[in-house]
Amino acid sequence: MELSSLDRDSLHIHVSILAYLLACIVLRAKAYSLRPWFAVLALALFGEYVDGQGLVSYTDYPDQSTIWKFHGKDIINTMIAPTILLFGARFTRVFEKPVASAGVPELDSVDSGEN
Repeated sequence: MELSSLDRDSLHIHVSILAYLLACIVLRAKAYSLRPWFAVLALALFGEYVDGQGLVSYTDYPDQSTIWKFHGKDIINTMIAPTILLFGARFTRVFEKPVASAGVPELDSVDSGEN
């Protein structure tokens, strides 16, 4: 957190996007596949487990009863961006590469200089 000057919640979101994209690459899975999403979820749960064990602690909990309130918020923050990417890839055409059809010139190759 000190290196990036981001708060804890923002850092969870940024790291989750990076983890999702890396999971797509490492698992050789498309963004619409559930495997990268579950990989990020597993990473988030493991990170919160480690944080809850006190091995790495960035937050001073007011008392022991509020620990999972913090962890739940962290898991939700971590999974928001991968969920948006997953739904975007599954249910929209945002991530599809346009297919050039034969006989139809692409916009870049059309001569727009004619009047």
